[in-house]
Amino acid sequence: MVRDRVIKLRASDWLTTTVQPVVVYLIAGYLFAYGGFFLRPIFLSPQGVMQFPQYIPAADPIGVDFQHHRSNLGAWVLSDPFRDSTQIPYPPLGYLLPYPLLFVGPQASYMVMTAASTLGFVAITLILPLLIATSIPSGLSVIIFCFLTGLTSYGLQFELERGQFNVVAVALCLLGIYLFHHNAKLRYIAYVLFSASIQLKLYPCIFVVMLIEDWSLWQCNLRRILSLVCVNVALLFALGPSRFWEMQAILFRHMLGNNIWVGNHSVTAFAALMSRPGLVRQGLWTGVLSDAWTIQVIVLGIVVTCFLIVWISSMSRKRVGIDGALLLTCTLLALVLPSVSHDYTLALLAGPMAIYLCQIADDCEPRNHTAINLLVLVLSIAYSTTLFSYVYKPAWLGNNLPMLVIILVVVAVMTRYLPGRNVEGVILEESSGMSAA
Repeated sequence: MVRDRVIKLRASDWLTTTVQPVVVYLIAGYLFAYGGFFLRPIFLSPQGVMQFPQYIPAADPIGVDFQHHRSNLGAWVLSDPFRDSTQIPYPPLGYLLPYPLLFVGPQASYMVMTAASTLGFVAITLILPLLIATSIPSGLSVIIFCFLTGLTSYGLQFELERGQFNVVAVALCLLGIYLFHHNAKLRYIAYVLFSASIQLKLYPCIFVVMLIEDWSLWQCNLRRILSLVCVNVALLFALGPSRFWEMQAILFRHMLGNNIWVGNHSVTAFAALMSRPGLVRQGLWTGVLSDAWTIQVIVLGIVVTCFLIVWISSMSRKRVGIDGALLLTCTLLALVLPSVSHDYTLALLAGPMAIYLCQIADDCEPRNHTAINLLVLVLSIAYSTTLFSYVYKPAWLGNNLPMLVIILVVVAVMTRYLPGRNVEGVILEESSGMSAA
């Protein structure tokens, strides 16, 4: 009897803690998505035979984006430097990325790019979360879960298939953010890494709010941000004004509605997809929601509101080090705000998700465990659905923007239950007396 009572007490303690249910609910959410978007459509189809369609829109040759980038750089090197025929809106210095690879063959250069992207993914999804979550040993299971599911995800495989370098760019960005918060002596290197990420892909500029340590030092923060803005704007002219204006023209063409398909999860693409006559006739959207502009304004309103909630909460929490909620929110904004954001950028989500979930375990107060666990379950289901290709999903779930917005909303709601802690695990008081101390 005594032994049974001890077992029951231990089970009760286990269920009322936060760290263990985070992992349990993550696994539950993943199994839900795995069953619905992989097991059922492939093995349990009504046809009675295994259905295994091509789940990545593969192009020939493999690494077509990188090969296109490499060939354009080769043409630029051999001709007038102001005559560049590419239609991809990379920053001017981003075109120089594959320059050393011009001296090897296309296949060898693609292999180098694949290795660089894989190492970048390991850095942002495994190494950085482990470094940031050193005070939470039990968070190891969360980090391993996010790493393994991300490593086998549709988004990362799509990134490697196209030879893209989003993971490389964001790895530089997050490494710079880590050095900024955890090694003050290397902050100038952090600024260089952060600027390099912007010069590879423009959207890492969204993470500039992560380069703030003390929100009360607004003059110092303003000088830092303005300096980074000036330096990066100047670098956009590094190859001359003509190249800069060409980039602007290409960006403008993309903003007019190019690349609208189910695998583009930007707000612009989602609004255009939802307003198409075929969907309206099917009754999926009626009335004002049949207008692309209206849909775009509504979704942008939700996105901006959630960001402001998390941003203001981050300023009030005054967390020492990287704030996982703000980092994850910035990542989501980087996924949905650019007018062209293909599904290969989903590979960027796993690392910030792991960092955020590790911090949840440390921040949650005992009375909030139930609410947090339910929100983590919703978060896990939404995140897990992004790990599978659109070919396995119903048409209304093919585009990933709704799930990304759900993750953003859940993170904003969670700020209601997470007071925030410093690195020693002590809750930071918001009173002026404690702030002054």
